[in-house]
This record gives sequence, C-alpha cells and structure tokens, in this order.
Amino acid sequence: MPNAAINSLLRCRLSCLGSLARVAHYRHSASLTSTEEDLSPSQQGAPRPPVVKSYVEVPTPSGYPLIGTVMDLFAAGGVEQYHTYITARHRELGGVFKEKVFGKEMVFVSEPDAIRKVFAAEGEHPQHYIPEAWLLYNKDRQVQRGLFFM
Repeated sequence: MPNAAINSLLRCRLSCLGSLARVAHYRHSASLTSTEEDLSPSQQGAPRPPVVKSYVEVPTPSGYPLIGTVMDLFAAGGVEQYHTYITARHRELGGVFKEKVFGKEMVFVSEPDAIRKVFAAEGEHPQHYIPEAWLLYNKDRQVQRGLFFM
C-alpha cells in the first residue's frame, strides 16, 4: 500500500476517532492538571495503591477490545494533552501502571526507585519504542520528534 494511501487512511481513522472523542469529552467530567503535587499522596489521607509485585499485578485501567483506552486519551484532549492524561493516570493508579492502546501494552513508571530499576535493567544499548502511527503522523506533517513523545 503506497504511503499516500496509508496517510489518507490514517487521517480518516484519526478524524473519526476525534469526532467520537469530542462526544466523549462532554461526558467526561474529570479535570486534568499537571503539577508535581498531583503525583503525591492526597492531603485527605487517600491510600496509595499497593506495591506491585509482578507484571500481572500492575494496575491497569479498563478499556475496549482492540482500541484499549484510546477513547480516554482523546476525551482528555488528545495527544496534545498526553502529559496531563498520564499524570491523571498516575494519580489514579499509582507510580507504576500499564495501559493498552491499539493492541500495544505500555508500562508507565514515575516512582524514582522503579525508574532506577528500569534503567539498570535496560542494558548497554536501550531502544525507545516509537509507534508506527507516530512516525507516519510526523512525516505527513513534516515535524521532528519532541523530547518525550511523538
């Protein structure tokens, strides 16, 4: 399939998802912010999620078959607000959680000790996974990858 056809199909699919996300956004009442205090325990004494012992026990939000939690991401403002979306998930699920988007399972880590363990286990030549859709999006719009995402 030629690149132009892939880009056209991708734009069409993202446009359809964007329309659905706008509808879902109005039903979604959570406010998303991104401050350091968002990741710290609540002042009202809400308990932090328990320490995770195995991959199976990593907290995971519920999602839809095939698309996972992508509708939640779009309802939260789309990829432009990805950082606030992930911050809100860390508040909800704790310092380590996993999430499935379009069949790809990702693990998000914000706890310093867990981050140290991840970096120590990466080996000499770690590789950053870049979803193919992000590469197509950037190529189509002739933009460079940012520091953290896309």
